[in-house]
Amino acid sequence: MSHIVAVAGGTGQLGRALVEAIKADGKYELMIFARSTSAEKEKAAGGVPIIAVDYSSVDSLVEALEKHKIDTLFSVVDANNGAESEFNLIKAADKSKATKRFVPNIWGSEYREEYGVPCW
Repeated sequence: MSHIVAVAGGTGQLGRALVEAIKADGKYELMIFARSTSAEKEKAAGGVPIIAVDYSSVDSLVEALEKHKIDTLFSVVDANNGAESEFNLIKAADKSKATKRFVPNIWGSEYREEYGVPCW
């Protein structure tokens, strides 16, 4: 059984690095979820299919997850633009009959010096 992995936010900086690592591993079928697609994004993705999704609609996200049989969904959407996209991805992954694993976005938080650990 082939595992199909999607990276939501896979065209961004962190997302691109994650996509490249999964692609290099070669064990999984890989797709990218993005707000939009273009020839430039397709070229930068190196042949990984980009699926345009509406992060504001849980139902449309569920439809995309089930249509493409995504069993693992990574989220690296930009958390600085609000958490709605992340919450909707969580809800959609939970509702989807195809999706078994969800890896949340814990990487997109804005770094602030006052919260940092001092370097010794």
